[in-house]
Amino acid sequence: LLKVLFLCLMDIMNLITNFKVSEMQDKRYKIFSFIILLIFNTVCAVSAVYFNLETTNLKIIGSFFAVISSGLLLLRFPLRFYCFMNVFVFFSSSLGSCVNLYYYITDYDTIIHFLSGIILAEGGKLFAEKIINKRELKNDLLMLSLFALLFSCTCAAVWEIYEYAVDVTLGANMQGTKENTMNDIIAGVSGALVYLIVNFITDTNKKNKANVRVK
Repeated sequence: LLKVLFLCLMDIMNLITNFKVSEMQDKRYKIFSFIILLIFNTVCAVSAVYFNLETTNLKIIGSFFAVISSGLLLLRFPLRFYCFMNVFVFFSSSLGSCVNLYYYITDYDTIIHFLSGIILAEGGKLFAEKIINKRELKNDLLMLSLFALLFSCTCAAVWEIYEYAVDVTLGANMQGTKENTMNDIIAGVSGALVYLIVNFITDTNKKNKANVRVK
């Protein structure tokens, strides 16, 4: 089963990587993606209220803030990252906060941290590529993947520090137990590793095919 899932993930990454669009199509896809996410979030909000789910008005409002802010602030980012981020916001805010699956599903928080590892690794990869292109450096795939992994791990650690600071200063309980904290970090790192392994294989195959065409 894991092998099948891994191969499916590779096929998806290949499809997304090779999906080329014009600047006008890029904007249209992003707007369409944003509208779909907004509709889904609205459905989640109405369902939460109608079925009287274990959530709060603040969480529902927060989910709309997450959808709108990410949808508008990330418009300049590549389409692949924009779509990844919309999927993450849907699972973390629309389903996680609005419907409050964090309450109904025990390990849902772990799933979200796993997805965050993937998103952060993609963000780290984009950041490294921008530096490489700006400084006209050699694009080393292995070093690029390593930077993305370390970037994702660092962000995961910073988030846990933030949760600890909120707990200490405001008396909240964001971190929970030490076991929960470690599970969050491990889930995030695991997500980054899975993404980078798939991405490394996908980019290597793409590079090899390009070299064969040149020859």
